[in-house]
Amino acid sequence: MESNSPPGGATTIPSELNWPPPRRVRSSPAGVRSAFVAAVVVAVALAGTSWFSMQGVQQFHNRAALRRDSIEVTAQVSGFSHRGRHGGILVVNYSFVINGMPIAGKADVPKQLETDVQESSTLPVRYLPANLAMNHPAAWEASAYSVVVPLMCPILPVAIGIMMLVSDHKERRLLAEGLPAIATITESYFNRKIGYVAKYEFRTTDGGLEIGSSTFDDSQQVGCTLCVIYLPRNPRRNLPYPLFDYRIDQ
Repeated sequence: MESNSPPGGATTIPSELNWPPPRRVRSSPAGVRSAFVAAVVVAVALAGTSWFSMQGVQQFHNRAALRRDSIEVTAQVSGFSHRGRHGGILVVNYSFVINGMPIAGKADVPKQLETDVQESSTLPVRYLPANLAMNHPAAWEASAYSVVVPLMCPILPVAIGIMMLVSDHKERRLLAEGLPAIATITESYFNRKIGYVAKYEFRTTDGGLEIGSSTFDDSQQVGCTLCVIYLPRNPRRNLPYPLFDYRIDQ
Protein backbone atom coordinates (compact mmCIF):
# COMPACT_ATOMS: atom_id res chain seq x y z
CA MET A 1 0.00 0.00 0.00
CA GLU A 2 1.39 3.37 -0.99
CA SER A 3 1.70 6.35 1.33
CA ASN A 4 -0.99 9.01 1.23
CA SER A 5 -1.03 12.73 1.98
CA PRO A 6 -4.69 13.69 2.42
CA PRO A 7 -5.56 17.28 3.25
CA GLY A 8 -6.02 17.60 6.99
CA GLY A 9 -9.49 18.08 8.38
CA ALA A 10 -11.49 17.02 5.30
CA THR A 11 -15.18 17.56 6.09
CA THR A 12 -16.75 17.36 2.63
CA ILE A 13 -16.75 14.79 -0.15
CA PRO A 14 -14.75 15.89 -3.25
CA SER A 15 -17.10 16.74 -6.09
CA GLU A 16 -15.72 14.12 -8.47
CA LEU A 17 -16.82 11.40 -6.04
CA ASN A 18 -20.43 12.58 -6.12
CA TRP A 19 -20.91 10.94 -9.51
CA PRO A 20 -22.63 7.56 -9.08
CA PRO A 21 -20.48 4.48 -9.77
CA PRO A 22 -19.23 2.96 -11.90
CA ARG A 23 -16.87 5.83 -12.65
CA ARG A 24 -14.40 6.14 -15.48
CA VAL A 25 -10.87 5.97 -14.10
CA ARG A 26 -7.40 6.34 -15.56
CA SER A 27 -3.92 5.51 -14.37
CA SER A 28 -1.92 8.23 -12.71
CA PRO A 29 1.75 8.63 -13.76
CA ALA A 30 2.72 6.80 -10.58
CA GLY A 31 0.23 4.04 -11.41
CA VAL A 32 1.72 3.58 -14.87
CA ARG A 33 5.17 3.21 -13.33
CA SER A 34 3.90 0.74 -10.73
CA ALA A 35 2.18 -1.42 -13.34
CA PHE A 36 5.26 -1.37 -15.56
CA VAL A 37 7.56 -2.35 -12.68
CA ALA A 38 5.22 -5.18 -11.66
CA ALA A 39 5.05 -6.51 -15.22
CA VAL A 40 8.83 -6.39 -15.58
CA VAL A 41 9.35 -8.15 -12.24
CA VAL A 42 6.98 -10.97 -13.23
CA ALA A 43 8.48 -11.32 -16.72
CA VAL A 44 12.07 -11.45 -15.45
CA ALA A 45 11.19 -13.89 -12.68
CA LEU A 46 9.33 -16.19 -15.08
CA ALA A 47 12.30 -16.10 -17.45
CA GLY A 48 14.56 -17.01 -14.52
CA THR A 49 12.26 -19.86 -13.55
CA SER A 50 12.37 -21.19 -17.12
CA TRP A 51 16.18 -21.00 -17.22
CA PHE A 52 16.58 -22.74 -13.85
CA SER A 53 14.09 -25.40 -14.94
CA MET A 54 16.11 -26.17 -18.05
CA GLN A 55 19.27 -26.34 -15.96
CA GLY A 56 17.60 -28.75 -13.55
CA VAL A 57 16.40 -30.99 -16.36
CA GLN A 58 19.89 -30.98 -17.87
CA GLN A 59 21.37 -32.00 -14.51
CA PHE A 60 19.01 -34.97 -14.29
CA HIS A 61 19.94 -36.03 -17.84
CA ASN A 62 23.65 -35.73 -17.03
CA ARG A 63 23.29 -37.83 -13.89
CA ALA A 64 21.35 -40.48 -15.81
CA ALA A 65 24.05 -40.63 -18.50
CA LEU A 66 26.80 -40.94 -15.88
CA ARG A 67 24.98 -43.81 -14.18
CA ARG A 68 24.39 -45.58 -17.49
CA ASP A 69 27.47 -45.02 -19.66
CA SER A 70 30.29 -43.77 -17.43
CA ILE A 71 33.65 -45.25 -16.48
CA GLU A 72 35.11 -44.98 -12.98
CA VAL A 73 38.60 -43.62 -12.39
CA THR A 74 40.61 -42.46 -9.36
CA ALA A 75 41.05 -38.69 -9.28
CA GLN A 76 43.47 -36.62 -7.22
CA VAL A 77 41.98 -34.06 -4.86
CA SER A 78 43.53 -30.71 -5.76
CA GLY A 79 41.86 -28.43 -3.23
CA PHE A 80 38.66 -27.11 -1.69
CA SER A 81 36.59 -23.97 -1.89
CA HIS A 82 33.29 -22.72 -0.52
CA ARG A 83 30.20 -21.22 -2.11
CA GLY A 84 26.72 -20.22 -1.14
CA ARG A 85 25.55 -17.94 1.62
CA HIS A 86 28.27 -17.46 4.22
CA GLY A 87 30.34 -20.09 2.39
CA GLY A 88 28.16 -22.86 3.73
CA ILE A 89 28.72 -25.35 0.89
CA LEU A 90 32.05 -27.15 0.59
CA VAL A 91 33.30 -27.71 -2.96
CA VAL A 92 35.98 -30.28 -3.81
CA ASN A 93 38.28 -29.69 -6.77
CA TYR A 94 39.84 -32.73 -8.39
CA SER A 95 41.69 -33.84 -11.51
CA PHE A 96 42.36 -37.08 -13.38
CA VAL A 97 44.20 -38.11 -16.53
CA ILE A 98 42.65 -39.85 -19.55
CA ASN A 99 44.95 -40.84 -22.46
CA GLY A 100 47.55 -38.38 -21.21
CA MET A 101 45.04 -35.53 -21.04
CA PRO A 102 44.45 -33.89 -17.63
CA ILE A 103 40.80 -33.37 -16.84
CA ALA A 104 39.65 -31.08 -14.03
CA GLY A 105 36.36 -31.18 -12.20
CA LYS A 106 34.62 -30.00 -9.08
CA ALA A 107 31.53 -30.93 -7.10
CA ASP A 108 29.58 -29.95 -4.01
CA VAL A 109 30.43 -32.20 -1.09
CA PRO A 110 27.48 -33.76 0.79
CA LYS A 111 27.42 -32.55 4.39
CA GLN A 112 27.81 -36.04 5.80
CA LEU A 113 30.96 -36.65 3.74
CA GLU A 114 32.82 -33.38 4.35
CA THR A 115 35.16 -34.77 7.00
CA ASP A 116 36.05 -37.92 5.04
CA VAL A 117 36.65 -36.03 1.79
CA GLN A 118 38.91 -33.42 3.40
CA GLU A 119 41.04 -36.16 4.92
CA SER A 120 41.50 -38.01 1.62
CA SER A 121 43.90 -37.23 -1.22
CA THR A 122 42.03 -39.28 -3.83
CA LEU A 123 38.42 -39.50 -4.96
CA PRO A 124 36.63 -42.09 -7.13
CA VAL A 125 35.12 -40.26 -10.11
CA ARG A 126 32.92 -41.36 -13.01
CA TYR A 127 33.24 -39.75 -16.46
CA LEU A 128 31.66 -40.12 -19.88
CA PRO A 129 34.12 -41.29 -22.56
CA ALA A 130 32.17 -39.32 -25.18
CA ASN A 131 32.35 -36.13 -23.08
CA LEU A 132 35.22 -36.01 -20.61
CA ALA A 133 33.98 -32.71 -19.20
CA MET A 134 30.95 -34.56 -17.87
CA ASN A 135 32.22 -36.14 -14.69
CA HIS A 136 31.17 -36.44 -11.09
CA PRO A 137 32.35 -38.17 -7.91
CA ALA A 138 31.20 -41.78 -7.99
CA ALA A 139 28.20 -42.64 -5.81
CA TRP A 140 27.44 -38.98 -5.13
CA GLU A 141 23.98 -38.23 -6.39
CA ALA A 142 22.84 -34.67 -6.85
CA SER A 143 20.63 -33.87 -3.90
CA ALA A 144 17.06 -32.76 -4.42
CA TYR A 145 18.09 -29.61 -2.55
CA SER A 146 20.65 -28.63 -5.20
CA VAL A 147 18.06 -28.89 -7.97
CA VAL A 148 14.92 -27.65 -6.24
CA VAL A 149 16.38 -24.61 -4.44
CA PRO A 150 17.40 -22.79 -7.67
CA LEU A 151 13.85 -23.34 -8.94
CA MET A 152 12.48 -21.71 -5.79
CA CYS A 153 14.65 -18.59 -6.08
CA PRO A 154 12.40 -16.82 -8.64
CA ILE A 155 9.21 -17.63 -6.70
CA LEU A 156 9.51 -14.61 -4.40
CA PRO A 157 9.85 -11.98 -7.17
CA VAL A 158 7.02 -13.69 -9.11
CA ALA A 159 4.82 -13.52 -6.01
CA ILE A 160 5.75 -9.87 -5.40
CA GLY A 161 5.00 -8.93 -9.01
CA ILE A 162 1.66 -10.74 -8.98
CA MET A 163 0.73 -9.11 -5.67
CA MET A 164 1.53 -5.70 -7.17
CA LEU A 165 -0.68 -6.41 -10.20
CA VAL A 166 -3.52 -7.71 -8.01
CA SER A 167 -3.25 -4.66 -5.73
CA ASP A 168 -3.33 -2.43 -8.81
CA HIS A 169 -6.53 -4.12 -10.02
CA LYS A 170 -8.17 -3.81 -6.58
CA GLU A 171 -7.36 -0.10 -6.41
CA ARG A 172 -8.84 0.50 -9.85
CA ARG A 173 -12.03 -1.32 -8.88
CA LEU A 174 -12.23 0.56 -5.59
CA LEU A 175 -12.14 3.93 -7.34
CA ALA A 176 -14.55 2.84 -10.07
CA GLU A 177 -17.16 1.20 -7.83
CA GLY A 178 -16.53 2.57 -4.34
CA LEU A 179 -18.53 5.02 -2.25
CA PRO A 180 -17.00 7.97 -0.38
CA ALA A 181 -17.21 8.65 3.34
CA ILE A 182 -15.68 10.99 5.91
CA ALA A 183 -13.46 9.06 8.33
CA THR A 184 -12.02 10.08 11.69
CA ILE A 185 -8.47 9.13 12.67
CA THR A 186 -8.54 7.09 15.89
CA GLU A 187 -4.88 6.09 16.22
CA SER A 188 -1.59 7.30 14.77
CA TYR A 189 1.91 5.86 15.21
CA PHE A 190 5.26 5.30 13.51
CA ASN A 191 6.38 1.87 12.33
CA ARG A 192 10.09 1.61 11.54
CA LYS A 193 9.45 -0.85 8.72
CA ILE A 194 6.65 0.92 6.83
CA GLY A 195 6.59 4.49 8.16
CA TYR A 196 3.70 6.54 9.53
CA VAL A 197 0.49 4.58 10.07
CA ALA A 198 -2.97 5.83 10.97
CA LYS A 199 -6.12 3.92 11.84
CA TYR A 200 -9.51 5.46 11.16
CA GLU A 201 -13.23 4.70 11.34
CA PHE A 202 -16.19 5.81 9.23
CA ARG A 203 -19.89 5.27 8.73
CA THR A 204 -21.22 3.55 5.61
CA THR A 205 -24.39 4.66 3.84
CA ASP A 206 -26.40 2.08 5.78
CA GLY A 207 -25.10 3.39 9.11
CA GLY A 208 -22.58 0.63 9.83
CA LEU A 209 -19.30 1.53 11.56
CA GLU A 210 -16.20 0.37 9.68
CA ILE A 211 -12.49 0.73 10.34
CA GLY A 212 -9.42 1.00 8.14
CA SER A 213 -5.73 1.85 8.21
CA SER A 214 -3.12 3.16 5.82
CA THR A 215 0.44 4.46 5.65
CA PHE A 216 1.04 8.19 5.27
CA ASP A 217 3.86 10.52 4.34
CA ASP A 218 3.82 12.14 7.77
CA SER A 219 2.23 11.81 11.20
CA GLN A 220 -1.55 12.19 11.39
CA GLN A 221 -3.34 13.79 14.31
CA VAL A 222 -5.91 11.73 16.19
CA GLY A 223 -9.37 13.27 15.76
CA CYS A 224 -8.66 14.73 12.32
CA THR A 225 -10.94 13.75 9.46
CA LEU A 226 -10.20 12.58 5.94
CA CYS A 227 -12.10 11.30 2.93
CA VAL A 228 -12.04 7.56 2.28
CA ILE A 229 -13.57 5.39 -0.42
CA TYR A 230 -14.93 1.90 0.23
CA LEU A 231 -16.63 -0.97 -1.59
CA PRO A 232 -20.33 -1.15 -0.64
CA ARG A 233 -20.34 -4.96 -0.67
CA ASN A 234 -17.13 -5.17 1.36
CA PRO A 235 -16.52 -1.96 3.36
CA ARG A 236 -13.36 -3.46 4.85
CA ARG A 237 -11.86 -2.76 1.44
CA ASN A 238 -11.20 0.95 1.80
CA LEU A 239 -8.46 3.52 1.23
CA PRO A 240 -7.91 7.22 1.88
CA TYR A 241 -8.79 9.40 -1.11
CA PRO A 242 -7.13 10.40 -3.43
CA LEU A 243 -5.65 7.06 -4.41
CA PHE A 244 -2.05 6.59 -5.51
CA ASP A 245 -2.30 4.71 -8.81
CA TYR A 246 -5.62 5.93 -10.27
CA ARG A 247 -7.57 9.11 -10.85
CA ILE A 248 -11.17 9.71 -11.89
CA ASP A 249 -11.37 10.49 -15.61
CA GLN A 250 -13.67 13.51 -15.64
